[in-house]
Amino acid sequence: MSKRLRVGNLHPQVGDAELIELFSAHGAVGNAWVVLDRETRESRRFGFVDMATEEDARAAIAALDRKPLMGQILHVELLTDPGRPPSPWGRPRPMGPPGRPGNFPGGPRGGFPPRGPGGPRFGPRGPGGFGGGRPPGGRGPSR
Repeated sequence: MSKRLRVGNLHPQVGDAELIELFSAHGAVGNAWVVLDRETRESRRFGFVDMATEEDARAAIAALDRKPLMGQILHVELLTDPGRPPSPWGRPRPMGPPGRPGNFPGGPRGGFPPRGPGGPRFGPRGPGGFGGGRPPGGRGPSR
């Protein structure tokens, strides 16, 4: 099973080929890529490397983490979930109990009561909505 490594603090001139060459000295590399900015197509200065086995990944971490490459000190770490990079803000929030969509009681609409038979016009305050049917100041015809 392949293991994905995140490589940070890359020099802007490091490309996919340089990552493959650098990591292949420590084990079999399945794939490697540098993340590019969508608009400018310049390096975002980090990338990912897929190593063939966990032993190869650990050997690459031991050999390359905190080592210089083109004047930059590399940061190499093993990702826990190869399908998704970790969030910079920590663990994601739970989305509620199993079998219930959304993060609020009552499902995806939140904790609001169900709408009446007329659709969105008949909300929690009745057919008049929140205003009671009169314009500001209390003048004018009511509904």
